[in-house]
Amino acid sequence: MKIFKKFNPNGIDVCPICGTKEEKEVTLIPIQGTEKDGAWEAIQVHVDCINLIYDKKMEIFYQVVKEAK
Repeated sequence: MKIFKKFNPNGIDVCPICGTKEEKEVTLIPIQGTEKDGAWEAIQVHVDCINLIYDKKMEIFYQVVKEAK
């Protein structure tokens, strides 16, 4: 996972978890269904907002993202 110092100022995204563009470290998360020729569209997410859960039975990591306030 590559980590960037802050949000890309040219991006229109806000963190889907906290709903802000705070000047904190971010990573890019690929968006399901957007892969084309090995490239994905992605969304910027604050690293400290990520709180993953591992489902051992399904062998996936996930996070429930509630609507930003």
